[in-house]
Formats: sequence, structure tokens, C-alpha cells
Amino acid sequence: MGNTQYEHYNKTGIDADKLLEKKGAVRIHKIGLGDDNCSLEDDYAEWKKSLWPVLKDFRRSNPLQENIVEEEKPMRKISM
Repeated sequence: MGNTQYEHYNKTGIDADKLLEKKGAVRIHKIGLGDDNCSLEDDYAEWKKSLWPVLKDFRRSNPLQENIVEEEKPMRKISM
């Protein structure tokens, strides 16, 4: 999350994305970058809507990947 007017807009997410790529992760969907300058909720909803079909296709083409979620479940808050 962040605002496109920030100098370090979504830096943590972008850095994590680059590190995963460097470590050999296979991208199956675009990174989601929320822009607080517009609407974070709309950005997330649009990204999520496009994510689920990709995950379902990935699941079908990789049947041994048992940890892939097949349908959206409500998120629960965890304490850290």
C-alpha cells in the first residue's frame, strides 16, 4: 500500500517481489500495488478479482500443489 505521490511508493512490496524473483519464484500473477491516492479498496478488489481465476488455472495445471486455495475464505486477524 501507499500513495503514488510518496517517494518510496509500495517499496516493501516491490522489494519483496524482486527478492522472490531473484530467488527463483515463478510469477503466476501480477503484483498488487494499492494506491491510497485513489482507492485502496478498489485497487484490491480489482487485483483480487483477477487473481482467483489465475489461481484456479494454476491449481488445475499443478494438481500436486495441495496448498493452493481453491476458493476465497474470509481472512481472520492474527496477532504477531
